[in-house]
Amino acid sequence: MRAFTLIAGLWALLLAVSASAGGLIFGVQNFNTDPRMVALQMRGVASYLSGQLGQPVVVEASKNPKLFMQGVKSHRYDFIYAPPNVTIKAEKMGGYQPVAHIHGQIVGAFVALDQSGIKTPAQMRGKRLGMPVSTSLMGVLADAKMRELHIDPKTYFSKIEYFNGPDDIVYALKLGLVDVGVTAVRLYQGWVKQGVPVHAIVDTESSPHWTFAASPKLSPDMRAKLASALVAGPKNPAMAQFLKASGFPLQIDPASAADYVPLAHMMAQQQQ
Repeated sequence: MRAFTLIAGLWALLLAVSASAGGLIFGVQNFNTDPRMVALQMRGVASYLSGQLGQPVVVEASKNPKLFMQGVKSHRYDFIYAPPNVTIKAEKMGGYQPVAHIHGQIVGAFVALDQSGIKTPAQMRGKRLGMPVSTSLMGVLADAKMRELHIDPKTYFSKIEYFNGPDDIVYALKLGLVDVGVTAVRLYQGWVKQGVPVHAIVDTESSPHWTFAASPKLSPDMRAKLASALVAGPKNPAMAQFLKASGFPLQIDPASAADYVPLAHMMAQQQQ
């Protein structure tokens, strides 16, 4: 543990020195992972992008959403990698435009243990709900699904518990803290493969996957280079390894602002 802390500290110091010496700052928003770990995990990605863009790329990760959005508003980051709901906020606050996203869609699900007997949304009434915080992507998708089903969570469920970690929901179900949980379908399917007796009750709406977005301060030429480098990225061993470690498809697709309109509408409705 001490060795990791020393290595992570040295890496963070190296990033700080690199940033002060100039280069492109690559902002990463990750609510669940220590920023030092994120920097270590993405150093291969940064190295690949440095070669493709012809400038040093420095990863600057943050777990704190307020600090990250301050960086967005001040255009500290030349480009970012974040969940799609954060990308939408970055467009509103700093004019960041999506250039590429991980292949596929993110879908959530309301889930329960097999032994619970809860198989339909109607059977969720009066139960205890465990879900991510409302400002998270899963929170947005879950709220949109409940609006579609005409469910007022405050009166429909006997209790609502909020969790931060992606695996907290399954532990809460196992420990009997909640009866129904909301999680990403990808995680739920992983639990099933591990032998957890859990099933989906109903899926949420879908959204674009994790997204790379460019600051308006990037020139059109540099933005085009970034998009091309990202789409071709899975062919690079370091990029491929990063995607595999994240459990993501080995494909990155071009993105446009139009891809995010439905999710932006869900977020707007949530705030009403």
